[in-house]
Amino acid sequence: MGTPFYLAPELFEGKPYSDKSDMWAIGVILYEMVSLRKPFTGLNLKDLEHKILTTKPLKVAGASRDICIVIMALLNKDPERRLSAQQLLDMPFIRSKAKSLAITLPKKKAIAPSTKAIQAAFADKLKKII
Repeated sequence: MGTPFYLAPELFEGKPYSDKSDMWAIGVILYEMVSLRKPFTGLNLKDLEHKILTTKPLKVAGASRDICIVIMALLNKDPERRLSAQQLLDMPFIRSKAKSLAITLPKKKAIAPSTKAIQAAFADKLKKII
């Protein structure tokens, strides 16, 4: 078991580890970098597990809309709906930022309709929050 703060919800449920579990951990790290706090904390492991499984992280004040969308998509409790590494790299604002920093990313893959729907859903949810 890794550091519990970074464990994806499915791992607490006894489901197998996958690349989407790593994407959850990236979401936790990104949240910490932007907010300077962990998205989920607990008094003990059981409390932390409960919070990861049942609560949403607090909104990140002062973060850009794009970063908030990425964080929410990475911290999706459903691994099937969580961004993959390729989906993250294919996001327009990520590509734009990489280009401005002269970073070459792998070629963009066609975005599956489900990915577009996920991005649109998070954008809609974020509009209601902000």
